[in-house]
Amino acid sequence: MKTLRITGTLAIAGLTLAALPASPAMAEDEGTTAVTFALAGGSLTVDVDPAATLAAPDKEDGEPGTWLSGVGSVSGSLGEVLISDERGATGTWVVTAASSTFDDGNDAEDTNSTNVFYYPEDVKKTGRVDLAPTSVAAPGPSIMTGAPVVTGTNVVGNNTARFTPTLTVELPPHALADTYTGTVTTSVS
Repeated sequence: MKTLRITGTLAIAGLTLAALPASPAMAEDEGTTAVTFALAGGSLTVDVDPAATLAAPDKEDGEPGTWLSGVGSVSGSLGEVLISDERGATGTWVVTAASSTFDDGNDAEDTNSTNVFYYPEDVKKTGRVDLAPTSVAAPGPSIMTGAPVVTGTNVVGNNTARFTPTLTVELPPHALADTYTGTVTTSVS
């Protein structure tokens, strides 16, 4: 009778040891490392085509045509404009276009262009930015004194915008038959 009681006590003790978690002395050690890093912002840039020709609409043979004297205005594409915002910041940016007078170099200033208008078209973006294109169209003020043409708002981080502006150059009815040149300056800030 006494022997049975001891065996039962040993069996209960063995079950109790198996149910206990491992002792703290058996756990692996651990440590923590505080990690930091920094992101450097880049720049806000604009890329434009270095040259453009405002050719008349295609003739029947598919070749670009030549404007005839007496036409009130000429127009055409300036090619793609690319805005790259790599500042990694929040805020806004504004694209401004400004045009010189288009002249033929003959010192007859009254035959030069009278107004230049700008229409940003096919506006596309990447990243987090809201784009608002603004056509600078007749009869409003032209871009001869500079005007905002695309605005990016609610910027968060890097983003890009692409658009293809159409330029319209108004000429006086007595403009001379010649080749006219001018410069369109596109800037972003």
